[in-house]
Amino acid sequence: MITYMKFATIKEKLFPKKVDVGGRTVQMRYAFTGASGHNYYHYIDAANDMNPARYIEYYLPMVKEYFLGIKSTELDIFFSKCKGYTNIKQYEAAHMVIEERAKLNLDTAIIYDIMSVLYLRGDEKNEFVDQLFLQEKSKDIKNTMRASGGADNGFFLCPEFRNFLKSANLSDIDWNSYTRVAEKNLEILQETLNLIHNSEQFKNIQSTPKK
Repeated sequence: MITYMKFATIKEKLFPKKVDVGGRTVQMRYAFTGASGHNYYHYIDAANDMNPARYIEYYLPMVKEYFLGIKSTELDIFFSKCKGYTNIKQYEAAHMVIEERAKLNLDTAIIYDIMSVLYLRGDEKNEFVDQLFLQEKSKDIKNTMRASGGADNGFFLCPEFRNFLKSANLSDIDWNSYTRVAEKNLEILQETLNLIHNSEQFKNIQSTPKK
């Protein structure tokens, strides 16, 4: 099945989205059109114009996750599983898994998540944040960037996003090559985790009674 991308009209580009921020109206600028056909807009001054909850509770933690190289949800799963372990071998095996995961510092998924917060979709409100909606946007942005090889400058129009890329030393990368390397690293990571999970050491602790 062939997917035909919708392009923004001249009117949509000249008369961009307006959002409410604490009782004042802020104008956003057109950035790109997603593979889904939805237009995406960026904040001119994200720190001041973005909903505070969106900026403090979503954007800043996501940036922290990128530099940590791991998502907070993955850490939560890791720690919750460790709570039931009763011997040192279990902790050793768990440490092996998280250590391998921490080696992956090119996690494009976090970057797509960051973009889903910084770029508002045409039918999205600034006043509140919907986690499921962000996930849907992240997937759409990923598909859009893959289809274009990251060549559309609209992906990088948001000043806040450019600042993030600069701080992560990603300003001058070839996005197509970057994603290929990152996805290859994900494959290698999964293979490593499977080897650990299927090892005799890991199998032996699976049958160890928990408290």
